[in-house]
Amino acid sequence: MHPYQILKDVLFYSFLILFIIILYRLLINRMSKGRHIRENFCILYPLDINPSSGIIPFYFTTEIAKKIVFTIESEDNKVIEIANREFESGGHILRFDSTSLPNGLYFYCLKTDVQETKKKFRITNI
Repeated sequence: MHPYQILKDVLFYSFLILFIIILYRLLINRMSKGRHIRENFCILYPLDINPSSGIIPFYFTTEIAKKIVFTIESEDNKVIEIANREFESGGHILRFDSTSLPNGLYFYCLKTDVQETKKKFRITNI
């Protein structure tokens, strides 16, 4: 084989491999479009004791620092704000004294700029 033909073949296959890599990356980007990035979301855990009474610990985690609004909502849509501030990454416990509320069904809610999560719980103060 002529050296020019070898160089031509090497350049052709190099270009072909580069072209395939570019197409593969475009395909991966297209397929991942619209997927949620897990790090942007908080995890709100269920209560250990339900029905609850007295001081209730609410636990949630966040992988990145973000502003979080944490509320308790009653069945008749009354809202009590527990926290409205920036939380650092990691696990957090917010404590609430339930003795100020009548017995009944409530929701604890975690809201961020990209998420709203609600969980149901019952208060039975003695």
